Amino acid sequence: MKKLVWYPIAAVFATLALTACFKNDDTPKCTANTMAQDREVIDAFIGTNGLSYMSFNSDFNLYTGIANPGEGGSPGDNTSIAYKYTIKLMNGTTLFTSDSLYRNPQTGSNLKPSDFKSTTSPTVEYYFFTHVGKGGVVKVIVPSHIGSDCRDQQLSNGTVIPANSQLVYDFTLTGVGTTTTP
Repeated sequence: MKKLVWYPIAAVFATLALTACFKNDDTPKCTANTMAQDREVIDAFIGTNGLSYMSFNSDFNLYTGIANPGEGGSPGDNTSIAYKYTIKLMNGTTLFTSDSLYRNPQTGSNLKPSDFKSTTSPTVEYYFFTHVGKGGVVKVIVPSHIGSDCRDQQLSNGTVIPANSQLVYDFTLTGVGTTTTP
């Protein structure tokens, strides 16, 4: 049985989903953005910020793009890798920055692209970790109706994600090779 690795995008989604479950019935109802509304906002952001390499990826229902292809070849399925990521709002506010991740938390072994491979559907991480080299940067913009709530959300570090926010992830492949360390 394939063991799955903790995914940064999935972790934020789970946190927000659990928070939504504990809302008081007295809380006024809110209206989440539709995909069309999110796409209008994100398309404008892409145009304004010169991110022409980004496009809507219908496989993931996210905007994706390679900001920097990195150096050297892309890692194979069983090549050790290390990466870090940052989550920001579209106004530039940083919500979270990770340390370099290089160990599979379930096995303790070095991370490999195959740790992100799903048997049921493609994952953003797997796709991009096999399409960039060391130093490569992948940008992912998550529409608000997937990645946040129609109410402000407070993260465990005290940072607030405003209602209906689109989230910008930057994944950087920091290491490629058999002896990957931070």
